Amino acid sequence: MEAPPREGTGEARRAKAQAIRDEVLSRWPKVNVDLSIKPDAWGGTYWYLDSIVVPKGERSRGVGSEVMRFLTEKADQGGVTMTLTPRTDFGATSVPRLRRFYGRFGFKRNLGRNADSALTGAMIRRPARAAAGGGGGSGPTA
Repeated sequence: MEAPPREGTGEARRAKAQAIRDEVLSRWPKVNVDLSIKPDAWGGTYWYLDSIVVPKGERSRGVGSEVMRFLTEKADQGGVTMTLTPRTDFGATSVPRLRRFYGRFGFKRNLGRNADSALTGAMIRRPARAAAGGGGGSGPTA
């Protein structure tokens, strides 16, 4: 039996991201989530959500909201910052509508006083614990 990858390595980040995707698939078999775990400038990591694709026949039924709730709760449990960039290339109809959708889960535009140039993504969400207790950077390693 192989030893698990060392924490913080690219291999460990890929394995953790795959485990999260697998958990989403086990709960929502028709939903495709593309999530990566990236290193930040402070030696920690953050989650970059590239896409959530809900099949057309499953849309407007709350499935995307359930998946987002699951992902944000998991990030909160780990004290991890999440980022994403809303785009329409996976079936969404407008970026402003996506911004409102993600805003319901605590994402804010990554500019002005919320800006963190060390993180990739047009929107950013700090973990609930960090938001309540302060803290800087992108949070602890995921």
